[in-house]
Amino acid sequence: MESETSVGEDRWTVELLLCYDDTVKASAAGTMWGVNFVRSFRGSEYVQWVRTYPNGLVPHDFGILRF
Repeated sequence: MESETSVGEDRWTVELLLCYDDTVKASAAGTMWGVNFVRSFRGSEYVQWVRTYPNGLVPHDFGILRF
């Protein structure tokens, strides 16, 4: 994975490049992955893309990333 980030006055942004080999056909139109993005900032701020409280490791609660 490669990433680039930027911080604005009222937001932060991350851009991800997910690298995978030929065994994963993620770029095929309509392919879906269960995914969640979490940000923990110095132990005082915790943000999730999809709320999965109390356990952020339950895949059926994740959001859907569609290619």
